[in-house]
Amino acid sequence: VIKPLNSLKSKDGAFSHEVDSEHGSIPSTYFAIALLKSMEEEPAHQLAHWLLGQQSDDGGFLAARIMPFADTSSTAYGLHALKLMNKSFDHLSTSISEYLNDLILSTGGFSAHCRAPEADVVSTYFGLAALGFLDS
Repeated sequence: VIKPLNSLKSKDGAFSHEVDSEHGSIPSTYFAIALLKSMEEEPAHQLAHWLLGQQSDDGGFLAARIMPFADTSSTAYGLHALKLMNKSFDHLSTSISEYLNDLILSTGGFSAHCRAPEADVVSTYFGLAALGFLDS
């Protein structure tokens, strides 16, 4: 399992869903970290640094550095991956919380990102999960 997983490491040190990818993504990196932890393997320390580097100026996390804006699922995956690695993100909590609060719509749900005009169930799940990671 480790060898095929390692073949999905991207050139920037994270994980991708493709072999020989230039850029990793938060979802792929999260699942790689979760898989490694489930096998009692320690993910490379550099992954925490990479994850923290995915925070955008608005406080959320980018799915990949090449993305134009952050989203709720990448923010939740990023926070969960950092939790799995026992890495602190307390210094980012205020900006992440502000980002997530900006995505709560008057209908009560979360939008997926700054350009999504409506709330949906998936984004609301990830928004609430991300807030939960901030509080745990």
